[in-house]
Amino acid sequence: MFLTSLLLLSCQPESKHSETPAEILARLEMIGQRSIQQLLQVDPTLIHEAWTESMLEYSDETCPPMEEYNGMDLWRESCTTAAGNQFLGWALNLRIDHHIEDGYGWEIHDWLSGQARIISEEIELSNYGDVLHESGTNPFGQRALHGLIFGNFAWNDNDAAKTWLADSLNIEYEYRFEQTAEGGWISHADAWLSNFDDSLHGEAAIWEDVAFNQNTCDQEPVDGILWLREGEGRWVTVEFDDTCDGCGYIIGTERKLCFNFSMWFDWEEYPWDQRPSIQWEEK
Repeated sequence: MFLTSLLLLSCQPESKHSETPAEILARLEMIGQRSIQQLLQVDPTLIHEAWTESMLEYSDETCPPMEEYNGMDLWRESCTTAAGNQFLGWALNLRIDHHIEDGYGWEIHDWLSGQARIISEEIELSNYGDVLHESGTNPFGQRALHGLIFGNFAWNDNDAAKTWLADSLNIEYEYRFEQTAEGGWISHADAWLSNFDDSLHGEAAIWEDVAFNQNTCDQEPVDGILWLREGEGRWVTVEFDDTCDGCGYIIGTERKLCFNFSMWFDWEEYPWDQRPSIQWEEK
């Protein structure tokens, strides 16, 4: 039987309501779809803007005490300003214009790293991790985006309402988007995320070497594996074939899971542009 033959369904605890295979598959599709949308909601520029604004508005001449470390702005002493604003922990910040690396011409290179909090009467900003964002061109002169978001981040300012900084998101995400000469996008994502929807309980997703090529297929990844975890702790792995129908197979079975990946291609300026396709459906 399906309930005993798949790792997905093994060791299932007893409950008042035994789920059918169809119900379990539907929930796994929902978890995967949430991860597809959540990754594109993560705007790395928002945390950089929040940090810059908070440093300008809430610091003073003595707090936090700033120094330079390998060309980066560093503070590593907790302090309180005369106005009562707190700077706790440590942080490194680097911003470079017109940075060349491995043939890529990055017009923007922003990096923030630290274990820090900025607290005032108005806001609280937390940065427990690393955020990198680069925007420019690839070696062929086509537009390119690259970045890394790793850790836990929060900002309770009004500008952060209904954004990823207002959620308790646990995330590790590296992305690369490159435009081709034909005009389509090639993208790559490695990610681990959990707590990406407050209606879920313990669900998580891992994107392992997931790659898209819009010129080849605009319905599903052309490479990589999705790992999906239910709240009960069961993991399944999903692999996509070359049918370009948005569906993949649970590895080791003939069971399909189907998703909508169109939002990975319906953006113009940035993948995290606000648009209906990456918003949660109203509950």
